[in-house]
Parts: sequence; structure tokens; C-alpha cells
Amino acid sequence: MYIFDGIRALIFIFRALLLLIITGICAVTDLKWQRIPNRIVAAGFGLGTILYIVSAVLYPENIPIVDTEITDISYSIIFIIVLIILFSLRLMGAGDIKLYAFVVFMYPGSLSLNIIIISMLTAGVISAAKLIKRHLISGHSVNGTLPLAVFIFIASLIAVITKGEFIWRG
Repeated sequence: MYIFDGIRALIFIFRALLLLIITGICAVTDLKWQRIPNRIVAAGFGLGTILYIVSAVLYPENIPIVDTEITDISYSIIFIIVLIILFSLRLMGAGDIKLYAFVVFMYPGSLSLNIIIISMLTAGVISAAKLIKRHLISGHSVNGTLPLAVFIFIASLIAVITKGEFIWRG
């Protein structure tokens, strides 16, 4: 019994590390090249799938058939639909959408909602500050992009440290 509890903890740690590694690498590439490579996000999905399979084999009771998991899946679908709408309005890049989809895949439900809210709020505050500063100092409008992956990484780090219970508990 204790061995399985230790394995459950290891799976949680691997999921958290995978989330931080993938969002961290994407943050660096977004800062450097203003793009998020598909192969990095795809690798995250692949490794995340392996973690889910291992978890399902060891803990079949965690397979998303229970009501709370169905609710988490419903939230995840809603998140992805909202993100697709934001992309179609050109408010967000395709790489950001894929990275958010990875976050939702790794942690469906309230944890991913917290990551999305924190990353968008911090990005919004920074964008507003840059806009105000640029407009007040130079009188010019701001044309440019904001590396959203950096904020997704920061929000993921906060979520992992606090176990996701800092804004909304599902």
C-alpha cells in the first residue's frame, strides 16, 4: 500500500516537472523567436500521455469516468473553445493556444483554470503598463506582441507550488 502511495506522489511530481519543463522551454523560445515550436508541445503531449497510461494502469479508479472527472473534462472543453475563439479574433497566437491546450491536458479542471486566469491577468497588467508607458512617454501607439508563454510558465510555477488552490477550487 505504501509503495503505491509513493508511486502516486512520483506521478504527481513527474506531471508537475513535465508541465514546468515544457512551459519553460516554450517561454524561452517565445522570448527569443516569438514562436512556440510544435515539436516541443507535441513532446509534452506524448510524455503526458505516457504518464496518464502509467497512472491508469496503477490507479484505474482515476480514469475519467467519475462525475468529478467528467466535470473537469467539461471545464477543459469550455477552456479550449474560449481559447479557439480568442485565436480566431487574433487576440492570441496558435502556439499560445497549443500551449494552453497542453496545460489543460496535463491538469484538467480547476488547476488549468487557475493557470489560464493568472497568466492572462499578469499578461494583461504588463500589456496595459507597456501601453500606458509607451503612449505617455512617446505618444505612439504600441504595435507588437507579448510573449504569452512566459506568463503561462510563471502561472504554472505558481500553480505547482500552491497545488492550484490560489484562485478557484473546482
